[in-house]
Formats: sequence, structure tokens, C-alpha cells
Amino acid sequence: MSLLNFIMVVFPPLIYVLVIYLTSPYKSISITKSLKYFIGGILSIPILTIINLLLPYGDDYFGSEFTFYFFEVGPHEEIAKFISYFIIYKMLGRDEEEHPIGTMFYMGMVGLGFAMIENVSYFYRFGEFVLITRTFTSTLAHMLFGMFTGYWISLSKVKINKYNNRSVFDIFMASNPKIRGFVYSFIGLLCGVGYHGLWNYSLSTSGKASGSIMILMLFIGLLGAKFASNNLRNKKIENKDG
Repeated sequence: MSLLNFIMVVFPPLIYVLVIYLTSPYKSISITKSLKYFIGGILSIPILTIINLLLPYGDDYFGSEFTFYFFEVGPHEEIAKFISYFIIYKMLGRDEEEHPIGTMFYMGMVGLGFAMIENVSYFYRFGEFVLITRTFTSTLAHMLFGMFTGYWISLSKVKINKYNNRSVFDIFMASNPKIRGFVYSFIGLLCGVGYHGLWNYSLSTSGKASGSIMILMLFIGLLGAKFASNNLRNKKIENKDG
């Protein structure tokens, strides 16, 4: 791999991290933690290998690309990232003062670490031309998949007033934090898997329209991530004030 190719693999993730860091609330994100979760994303690759060995991809499973991307590729990769995130989280120890946006961002960092190694793999399999597209599309997409999962993980940690304008579901979850953490994390994983599956399926089946769909999905994903981060920021302020 040449120096230019190396830069094409490493530089875009750094740009994404820098943009998010500079536009996030002050001290909501730790660079040191970000690096550790990024390394966690790299370590999710061997976890994925183990998952693929335990649950190998089927041979033309029901003859459906939909099934392949939504029930095999998407779940395998997102579960590997999910496990890696919690390994790093447990190694760092619980931080009750961690900003919700930070948690969402760290899950995105796991996605970036995963994407970087995946890009290297694609480079050696298909040549340097794939880096031009993947570094500005799939790399960003993997970060978004992670952030969608991270949003719900963050939401499970935000303290809520038990009875102030809450639904029965909210009250039950507030009274059972362990169940709340499990349910919200599972929902987050489903969101990451769903958008991942939709991304792969759309690119595989859309023919000449795949490029336009890819740009549209990135745009929608970025808007969704912005909305999610604003929601977490508001909940943080609400909790602080209330």
C-alpha cells in the first residue's frame, strides 16, 4: 500500500471525527476515549470472524438478497461492533458523568474503526480504485450505523423524571434501569442493523440508481444523526434543569 492509499484510508475518518468534535457541546467528547473506541472498532473484525464461523452465511439463502443483507450481513457486522463497544466500555469502567452525545459518538467511532479495516480488505481484494468511493461513502455509513445504535444506548442512560409528563412505558423503564438498558440497546441494535441492511440492499439492487440512492441515504442518515444528537442534548439540559 502506497503512502497515498494509506492517507485515503486514514484521513477521511480523522476528518469526520474532527468535524463532530468541533461541533459538539464543549467537553461532551473525550479524544482519549474516542481513540480507544476506534481501536475497539478495529478489534471488532476478529469478533466478526468468530460470528461468521458460528453462524456462516447460507448458500443463496432462500435465493433472496433481502434476506442476505438484512438477516446475515447487517446483523453479523453490527453485533460485532456492539460487542466490541461494550468490551471497551467495561474496560474503561462506568462513567456516570459521561455526556449522552459522547456515548452516541463513541459507538460511531467503533463503526469508523471497523470501516477502516474493511476498506483495507477491499483495497487488497479489488485494488485502489475502490478506496475513492468507499472512503467517502461506506466509511461515513458505518459511522452512522454505529451512531444510530449509540443514540439508543445513550437514551438508556439519560436520567428521567419518574412521573413528570411520562407515559406508562417511561415510568416502567425509569423504575427498572437494567430492563431499560437492555430494551433500549436492543432497539438501537435493530436500528443499526436495519439501516445497514437497507444500505447494502439498495446498492445491490438499484442498478444505475445506486449512486443517487447512496447519496440520499447518507443525507438522510446525517440529518437523523443531527436530530438524535440535538434530542440527547435537550434531554441533558432538561435533566439538569429539572
